[in-house]
Amino acid sequence: MQATQAPAAAWLHRAWLPVVVGCACFLNSLPNSFVYDDVPQVVENPVIRSITNFHAIWLGGWTNTYSGAEARMHPNPDLLYRPFTVFTLALGHSLHGLWAPGFRLVNIALHGLTCFLIWEFLRRLFEDRSLATWGALLFAVHPVHVEAVAYIVGRAEVLATIFSLLGLLVLVPKNGPSDTGRAWRAMPLFFLALLSKETAVSYVPMALIVLHACRGRTPIRGVRWWGVHALCLLLPLLIYLPLRVWALGGAFMRAPAALLNPIVNAEMPARLLMPFEVLGHYVRLLLFPLHLSADYGYQVFDPRADANGMTLLGLAAAAGLVAALLGYLRAGEHWRRLAVCAALFIAAYALFSNSLLLIGVSVAERLMYWPSVAGCGLLAALALALERRCGASVTRASPAVSRFTAVAAVLVLAAFATRTVIRNTDWYSALRLATHDAACYPQSAALNAGAAMQYIDVASQTDDPVARRQNLERADEYAARALQHYPVHWGYHLMRSDILSSLGQADVALHHIRQAVQLNPRETLLRRALTRRLFQAGQFAETLPYLEDEAAASPDDYVVLTLLGEAHLKLGRSREALPYLKHALSIAPDDRAALLLMSEALLKLNELEQAVPLLEKLAAVTPHEVRPPAILAKLLVQRDPPAALRYAQQAHALLPQDPETALLLADALIATGRSDEGLSLYVQTLDRLSAEHPLRRPVESRLETLRAATTQPSADRP
Repeated sequence: MQATQAPAAAWLHRAWLPVVVGCACFLNSLPNSFVYDDVPQVVENPVIRSITNFHAIWLGGWTNTYSGAEARMHPNPDLLYRPFTVFTLALGHSLHGLWAPGFRLVNIALHGLTCFLIWEFLRRLFEDRSLATWGALLFAVHPVHVEAVAYIVGRAEVLATIFSLLGLLVLVPKNGPSDTGRAWRAMPLFFLALLSKETAVSYVPMALIVLHACRGRTPIRGVRWWGVHALCLLLPLLIYLPLRVWALGGAFMRAPAALLNPIVNAEMPARLLMPFEVLGHYVRLLLFPLHLSADYGYQVFDPRADANGMTLLGLAAAAGLVAALLGYLRAGEHWRRLAVCAALFIAAYALFSNSLLLIGVSVAERLMYWPSVAGCGLLAALALALERRCGASVTRASPAVSRFTAVAAVLVLAAFATRTVIRNTDWYSALRLATHDAACYPQSAALNAGAAMQYIDVASQTDDPVARRQNLERADEYAARALQHYPVHWGYHLMRSDILSSLGQADVALHHIRQAVQLNPRETLLRRALTRRLFQAGQFAETLPYLEDEAAASPDDYVVLTLLGEAHLKLGRSREALPYLKHALSIAPDDRAALLLMSEALLKLNELEQAVPLLEKLAAVTPHEVRPPAILAKLLVQRDPPAALRYAQQAHALLPQDPETALLLADALIATGRSDEGLSLYVQTLDRLSAEHPLRRPVESRLETLRAATTQPSADRP
């Protein structure tokens, strides 16, 4: 790891090595499917369907629009403005459609480009190929970058890093001083970085740090020089910020939620300590990336808990960064490198630190993509400084020390690369990722809820009822854990209510939807869900006020009107049901449920003349429904035997093994004068009935009556 390399090994200290290694580490992510936000932002995003949609891509916000079970977990979607990232997704869609490997291949290529730029940046900044190689290699293989590279929408991180690095490289020439012209040429690169992701705003302090680090290459630097460079750095921001606000409809950013960033609920003095806990997690991810996760939200961070191991690690890391910054005051090249890398890391990391500004998440692995440029450089500089110091203090053993440190570095890189390859497989599908991460951090409410949602989706796509129930039971296990760790999330109660309702546990499902309504009483979705659960549980009296509120809000919603009519019918209020059902039929004349309920209400009121036409229409509208022809056959057997026979035959054809349709057909045959056929069908039906069947005794009695009638003289028959 020495700066002066043997000619035979000099070719290794070039940019090609981290590029090749970095791309190779992520090749096994190509078969992965669309995961999490890939679905709303790629698969279901209409904006990327055409690259010519200028307004939607460049002047519109990129908001998450979730569907299905996930919509319940994200009632307030993110507010994003990343038009260049959207443009690249649209370009990819125009080339290969919704082919996931195509999107990921671009991500891998962009990661390789980032590795090249990091190598060049570190080489120019410190004029040390060894440091550049080891720093870029560490970045190339680091497992914390899986979320940014293997995750399709993580491309925003990679693009922002690429343009930021290009801007810094423009400011740092290979040879000679950095002039004002370079600052102007770097300006559009910074603007593109902002259009890729808003976190590129940290480019401004990092550029100032880099210019200061290269001050020895520019002999004269007055106030005017710094003023021009400051203007060049700020001008893209002055354009970007109004664009962002305009594209997001006057909004700037979404307020953080406690589920993903529990720090919002922290009180003093815990609020002062939690940024150090955040730093501790990020340092742990950089140094020991064994346990990785897509979420570090509630219960991973507990705003009510005292300081823990991560807090102490964060305090130690903060002290180490301060010590490294003191290198600006000390002589020696190694101290200067450590100070510059530490300053760059702080500048890139400050926005994610949750210290002065609370962001949407407490910790996210993808956010470390840009700060880890400086972080990996800092670790490489520290390793080189220690190696060279050991080599200098033990002169005779210097070659051995160098070989030992090189082998140790290779082993660390190999371990990190192996962890990256394994982590790529976790991102194969949303189900695999959710269950793996929930097992890694079982106390995470969001991870357990995510696993529950994935099992719900799997169950909805399963035709086998046994497998479907098993998946729903797994979903319920995860949903119960999510509520155990975060019981005040109304979306989790709603999700578990839906699961339990599908599993037939109506009472427990009703309990959870009541809890959801109590937590968010103004949410219309919840009130409607509560109405349906009450209805399913047979609590019609309690259902009526909710249905009446819905009908008042949507007077032409025939579904609500039909439910109101049905609720009154269930409560024995047939006459009160009629106005609602009539109104429903005036809006949807062919609605099956409204027709059937209206006919039932009329039958209960003995208004047969009005009921029969409705049932006849229902039988015509729904030829595969057995109930309308069965009712008609029973009603018309005395009034219109031929019509009764026609409807009885229709019902029996739909359910030929059903004893009730067979008996209806037998009665219709007898009523039309075909007594022998009717009696024969009665006998056949009786033979199929078990001794315990509730219809057996009535059928035996009816058969005896019919047989007795057939033995009488025709004039005496009933």
